[in-house]
Amino acid sequence: MQGDRSLEGVLQNAFQYAVKRKSFTKIKLLKQAEHVCVYGLGRYFQEAFFQQHVKERFGVDLLCDKSEQRMKELSGDPRVESFRLVKPEELASLKNVVVILMLGDPRSALDDLGDMVGIENCITYNDLVLDELMTVNRTDDYYENSWDRLLRAFRMQADERSKEIFVNIFCLRVAPHFARYSYEALCTLPQYFPGDIFSVTECRNVVDCGAYTGDTLEEYVKRTRGEYERYYAFELDCGNHIKLRKTVKNLHQEDKVTCFPYGVWSEDKDICYGTMASDDSLSIYNTRGKQTAHVVSLDHQLKDASIDLIKMDIEGAEMEALKGCAAIIQKQHPVMAVCVYHRIEDLWEVSLYLKALCGDYKIYMRHHAKYWVAETVCYACVE
Repeated sequence: MQGDRSLEGVLQNAFQYAVKRKSFTKIKLLKQAEHVCVYGLGRYFQEAFFQQHVKERFGVDLLCDKSEQRMKELSGDPRVESFRLVKPEELASLKNVVVILMLGDPRSALDDLGDMVGIENCITYNDLVLDELMTVNRTDDYYENSWDRLLRAFRMQADERSKEIFVNIFCLRVAPHFARYSYEALCTLPQYFPGDIFSVTECRNVVDCGAYTGDTLEEYVKRTRGEYERYYAFELDCGNHIKLRKTVKNLHQEDKVTCFPYGVWSEDKDICYGTMASDDSLSIYNTRGKQTAHVVSLDHQLKDASIDLIKMDIEGAEMEALKGCAAIIQKQHPVMAVCVYHRIEDLWEVSLYLKALCGDYKIYMRHHAKYWVAETVCYACVE
């Protein structure tokens, strides 16, 4: 219990810091800063910075890279004439600067810049894009009034590992200087099938929401050796759906896998969606998108199906999708594997919602990415 109280204290300190600094969303940090610097001017920068209008979206005025050669090369580029190019050591002398890391692997940069500007002032570009899209309808009051729900969700985590991950993920999102462990230290694999929480071989009927091109299906077939009954795969993007069906064919699973060209939501409707930081990451919350798709509720689409496991990775639509399968959850109590990283409030809201639907659920938290906030998953199962 001493460990629980210690973690609870860290959680409270991080929450109070976030309320004071308004760091629940990275966008707020940018608006409060005097300078916004992009660090990392390599391939990721070249592919995304100008095409995705990073300067205009986030108010960038400084560019920085540890490579003097790269800085020299870029200084002759007319597209950067409006920016000030600074060396990493110059950042330490600037007041109130926030650094956006445009790097595939930001770990070394965090080590280098943490002492210069403070790790709490360093934001990965992918984190920033998530916050930009996912927190547009949230007010400061919403987050400031969330302590009771945050604490309840923490206390219902079923094991010490889950509580540790819950607190540290929250800290890494809003107050990273309070975190005791990095994303890498928290990371465990495989994602969606953690052997210490439930047995995948006992989950013979699976619903995959956000099936993408079939990566989770491949892992499932491998782990069950093809010994299962039904697999229902939902993927709203046409291009991904075509690749998904090809994966099913290559795995010779056409007789067991049903592919639906739909997204999953609280009701049946048509929606628009767009890409996020990369072309293969799609969200209905990106209003810049022009593509359309149909979404359905699982309670309607699979009302007569037997279901043992539901996996969700649907770019921020998880809470709406859970509302659309409330009847299935209450009746069948399937194992749940729900991504909770797209919206910071999902870290606590998903746990609370699942427990409200099924009081017998044990709630667990695991993290499955080494570099950044992605792939935090809430698991629920009846033991």
